[in-house]
Amino acid sequence: MAGRMLPERNSGHSWRLGTLLLFAYAVVIIGPVHHFDELALLIQSESFGSRPPRRGLLEISETSMYPFVRTNDLTELKLKEPRRRSVIFIMVESFNQEFIEKRTPDNREYTPFFNSLIPKGLYVDRFYGNSVYTLMGQIVSLFSIYPIAIKGGGPSPDLSLKGLPGILADHGFRSIYIQAQPDLTFSHTDTFMEKAGFQYLHSMDEKTMNPEDRKHVWGWGLQDDVFYEKAFSLLDKDHENQTNELKNPYFVTLMPISNHAPFDLPEDQPQLFPQPKNQAQRMANTIHAADRYLETFFTCLAQREYLTNAILIITGDHSYPGLVHGESSQMSEFYEEAFRVPFLMLGEEGLKGKRIRKEAFSQMDIAPTVLDLLKIRAKNHFIGRSMLKGSLQRQPIVLIQPFAGKFICVEDYPFKYVNRQSDNREWFFDLLHDPLERENKIELPELNASVSRLRECRDRIAAFELAVEENRIWEGN
Repeated sequence: MAGRMLPERNSGHSWRLGTLLLFAYAVVIIGPVHHFDELALLIQSESFGSRPPRRGLLEISETSMYPFVRTNDLTELKLKEPRRRSVIFIMVESFNQEFIEKRTPDNREYTPFFNSLIPKGLYVDRFYGNSVYTLMGQIVSLFSIYPIAIKGGGPSPDLSLKGLPGILADHGFRSIYIQAQPDLTFSHTDTFMEKAGFQYLHSMDEKTMNPEDRKHVWGWGLQDDVFYEKAFSLLDKDHENQTNELKNPYFVTLMPISNHAPFDLPEDQPQLFPQPKNQAQRMANTIHAADRYLETFFTCLAQREYLTNAILIITGDHSYPGLVHGESSQMSEFYEEAFRVPFLMLGEEGLKGKRIRKEAFSQMDIAPTVLDLLKIRAKNHFIGRSMLKGSLQRQPIVLIQPFAGKFICVEDYPFKYVNRQSDNREWFFDLLHDPLERENKIELPELNASVSRLRECRDRIAAFELAVEENRIWEGN
């Protein structure tokens, strides 16, 4: 695909913007709507586009034009030929953490296959999708930037960024993106995946599927198990077409779709709840199906010798509430279950059986972790941190729910701060003692210092959004 022309920069404002961002970067170092067209609802939100406060950001006098750009450090790990290993990244649709390692009232596991994989890799108990819709989950994961919620529904397609797929392509990887949903242009997916650096983009459209495949299309696209088979067929063809003797490793991102709202599983599929009575039971059916379909991925993987030593990452594009707080939508709330997704990394023997229980991470940390694991140092604008470094670079988790008034959440466990931008209302929760987020402690004097610290993190997002508006994240594509 052809690249897009970037807008000219206004150099008259560069010094002022730069001073704002130095402060923001310093802080980084220190410190029920039932409508399922996510992009359309985002744009329709009445208060969307209200700019967060920029208090306290006007006093610094000098900085770089691009203050987020740096070269990453590496963690000391002894790995066998890390750069020659392929990486496969699966973002399961609406993957709600609340179902993992849990059972139905009659003692059946919701996700038995995924549960069986957890002891075989690195699993993070407190992992977050930084926003609540697919494109932003992809952007945060692949570009390692804060979730963006600015006027117009998201970042401009002309925003200059440097993504993980592009960095890996620079180091000899073949970067391939494959999605089950047929329309690559939906939400500018094709534009941002090209910008991320993918060399090849595929979707399960009419050109890709045959008549037999079309029998398995329901909901938003091709059923996950058939999708995985088709994806591996595409990879096989690419592998066969490589002419170099030492064939390039892959970075592959797969986007299955069967667990998409409104969670209506066809009657011919096995169901935990044959006659679901509510949203939670419908979600249970489709997430159970997605878990079963995931077995097909591993069956196909085991048949490919060229992917024998691949690193696998399985997480969610975003979560979807409904199991804890009842009938609801990810577009109407800020509770934990709207953001919590599983994270599992397989394929590295040194990380087998490791479980991070106390430290929290998010999609922003995926790209830095992959570079760290592959032992690749590269210039980037990644704001996240490698999960291999643990608490050495601990920073709060930033979550944005851009609908219903635009909620900005900042979490540094056990504390969680929430600010609704439309009316500036605030909440403050102690998740350790109040995991269901029922008691707002924003007025408690003994928590003033913690509240102030997380408010500063909220203001950091304001500076970042200004940088996005002025196209000051990356030098240029």
